[in-house]
Amino acid sequence: MSQLPGFDNAARRIRDQIASIDTTLSSLLSDAKDSLSGRKEFTVETVRAIAALVSEMAPILPRAKELRSTEPEVASQLEDYVALAGELHSVLENVRIMLVARRAGVKSGQEQLRAVSQWAATLQQTR
Repeated sequence: MSQLPGFDNAARRIRDQIASIDTTLSSLLSDAKDSLSGRKEFTVETVRAIAALVSEMAPILPRAKELRSTEPEVASQLEDYVALAGELHSVLENVRIMLVARRAGVKSGQEQLRAVSQWAATLQQTR
C-alpha cells in the first residue's frame, strides 16, 4: 500500500502536536493539583492555557477514530489526552469548589471589615 506524498509529514505533525498538548496539559494538571493543596495559585492564565489546549485539540478529536486506525502511536497519545482531560475535569471541579469557598470567606471578611469601619466611625462621633 503506497502512501500519499506528505501523508507521513502530516501524521508526524499530528503526533508532535498531540505530544506537545499532552505534555503541557500534564503540567497544567499538576499545577491545578498544587493549587488545591495551597502550593500554587490557580490563576486566570492557567485557565487560558487550558482553554487554548482544548481549542487546539478540537479539530483533531473528530478525526480520532480514523487516526487510531491509521496511526497506532497517535492512538496511544489520544488515549493519554482523554485520560488527562478526564482527570483535569475532576480537579477543576475541586478547584471551582475551593474558589467558591474562598469567595465566601472574602465576603465574610468584607462584612466584618464593614462592621469594624462602622464601629470606628461611631466611636469617632462620640469623642
